[in-house]
Amino acid sequence: MRKNILRHLSLLALLICLVCALSVSASAETYKGSCGSYAKWTLDTDTGVLNITGYGEMTTTSWSSQRTYIKSVVIEDGITNLCDKAFSDCRNLEYVYLPDSITTIGESAFRYTKLQSIDLPDNLTNIGELAFSHCESLLSIEIPGTVRTVGDSAFSYCRKLKEVTIHEGVQSFGEYAFNECDSLTAVVMPDTVTEIGSGMFESCDGLISVELSDRITEIPAYCFRHCDALERVILPEDLEIIHHSAFYETKALKRIVLPDGLKTIADSGFASSGLEQIILPASMTDVGILNRLDKAALRCRSMTRIAVLNPEMKIGSGYSLGIPGTTTVYCYPDSTAHSFAVANGYDFEFLTGDNLWTETNPILNPFKDVEAGQWYTDSVLWAVDNDITTGTGAGLFSPLKDCTRAQVVTFLWRAAGSPAPKSQMMDFTDVPAGSYYYNAVLWAVEQGITTGTGGSKFSPDMNCSRAQVVTFLYRYAGQPAVANQTNPFRDVGNTYYRLPVLWAVENGITNGTAVGVFSPDTVCSRAQIVTFLHRTESAKG
Repeated sequence: MRKNILRHLSLLALLICLVCALSVSASAETYKGSCGSYAKWTLDTDTGVLNITGYGEMTTTSWSSQRTYIKSVVIEDGITNLCDKAFSDCRNLEYVYLPDSITTIGESAFRYTKLQSIDLPDNLTNIGELAFSHCESLLSIEIPGTVRTVGDSAFSYCRKLKEVTIHEGVQSFGEYAFNECDSLTAVVMPDTVTEIGSGMFESCDGLISVELSDRITEIPAYCFRHCDALERVILPEDLEIIHHSAFYETKALKRIVLPDGLKTIADSGFASSGLEQIILPASMTDVGILNRLDKAALRCRSMTRIAVLNPEMKIGSGYSLGIPGTTTVYCYPDSTAHSFAVANGYDFEFLTGDNLWTETNPILNPFKDVEAGQWYTDSVLWAVDNDITTGTGAGLFSPLKDCTRAQVVTFLWRAAGSPAPKSQMMDFTDVPAGSYYYNAVLWAVEQGITTGTGGSKFSPDMNCSRAQVVTFLYRYAGQPAVANQTNPFRDVGNTYYRLPVLWAVENGITNGTAVGVFSPDTVCSRAQIVTFLHRTESAKG
């Protein structure tokens, strides 16, 4: 309802402007014509407004020779479709009003226009191929749940497209639907989507996080190829096949959880990705896994561990499971993976209960410096399993290393699901654009978690103290009421962190460093931070 009201207000404002313009320039040239059996159009070259009236199907675009004049399009209720190439190459077109009677947007309908936004009607069922391709000013799009099909390359080369909202009800996307949408950072797909086309997100350079529909059974070829920033992908529960080159050169992708039920990873499925460890579930029957042995440039150079849970899984001839000397193959004795490892010079270990984690989502412990049974081990593995940390590189977590303010807010941001900040305006002069913590800091400021360290500084490289950490966590938790106001610590006075410390004690997040001592200025290690965060999430229930 609110959307329709806003659309009608926009239409009213446009018509008022049109009337005002006509009163000033009575000599404006007007073109007219027919665009369907019962549809007509009028174009005022002075205002640039193309008005389409009547009802039924739009079948022709007889305004094509005047398209350079078109700045706005107003279509009255009754018109049921936009025909192929309806406004294609109208390079000055900035505004469109579509009535709810529109059910189809034809092929290349808005290709090469200057649209920054558009409200798609609530009865729309089909978006044609190339419909919005090369709309390089388009900032956001909301696809209503009535849409059944989004055509091939529908939004390809929309390089400024930042936000895509897909409503429940949408069913399928064609090939290369969002190819080269460089500004797109996150996509959440409803479970009504059952099919996506090859190359759907190919070369989306800014794409960080994707959550796919659980009803998708196949990840098509080239789906995420050259998505250089992709860090987090939640795969469908019903997934059976990952086709060739689906995750080719996803260099920021450090880990991925493959669902039980996956059967096949095709040729070079993860070639040249940043994967550091992976578990191939027992359901897998064959694999042409990461890359070909004879193409060294395609190998996953970061792969340190790979577990094969099906002892009879077929490994395609000429394929690799990583790099001999770098990758350790975890397998069962006398399995196909064991034979492969021996024949190709891989280090291998036999799977046991100590080196394979089988809680919630099965994950290997990817860190050589996180031993089983340490006070922080479960929290570190929880953080890995929830995409909060991928470690410090080369199979290390560095649990005793001091944790910086940038790292802490990034951990919090990822624990919250890596939400997109509402604004890209940065108030801190020491947080560079493009840094791994840029969006995390923006989000933390918006959520009231931090206000910086003063003087327009955030101090990202400053080590984070215990006082700062519990304050961040308290604000992250929503600053809940504290029942017990009795302060047990002699080194915690009437300071900004007094209430956060009391909250942390009350919720079992920390009990201090000794009897009556909290040590607010002591720097926190990475192990302490993820443990505090794990306890915070557990306390939230």
